[in-house]
Amino acid sequence: NNQWEVEAELGQGDYQESSFYKSLRSESCEGTVMVLDEQALPLRRAWCLFELLQTKLIASERASSFQGLLLCTSSGVLRNGKGGIEIAMKVATCLATLDLRDAKATDERDLVMIQSLVEKMPGGFHATNAFVRKSIRDCLILAHQNFEVDFGKLLEILNENLPAEDALPTLLSRSAARPTAIGDKKDGE
Repeated sequence: NNQWEVEAELGQGDYQESSFYKSLRSESCEGTVMVLDEQALPLRRAWCLFELLQTKLIASERASSFQGLLLCTSSGVLRNGKGGIEIAMKVATCLATLDLRDAKATDERDLVMIQSLVEKMPGGFHATNAFVRKSIRDCLILAHQNFEVDFGKLLEILNENLPAEDALPTLLSRSAARPTAIGDKKDGE
């Protein structure tokens, strides 16, 4: 969008004339990329909330040709299990309690218009907050799975050149991997 013509880019009061709406509603648009920092600051801005709302609507209208919301960090696409487990967990911690009703806008009219659009949706803000939380939850699951695979591969590489008595098992059984709680009895006690 043209940063020098902000009012025109925002549709001059008509969201369907905004560059955000036109870009997202274009048939060539395959998804929405949202780059998040550890505080998920973009989700605190009303026009980003607008993009999120449109993404949710478009995903339900053309599920087969639209990838939906792609949450990203500077390290990668979280939905692909990339972007780092640590940053994914920080973003998820923030999104667990974030209420999109708290989003801000420079122009109060934009904020009122965007909040009204969200409230008119089935489920309103509750459903939109749930959409964001489900998106980050799914990202966390993939990040965890990728971490486990990468961790296992790294253990295998480290074990390759160790004497057998020093090598760690590459695949721990569930019972061997589970920490013992204080007061738990071990076998034979």
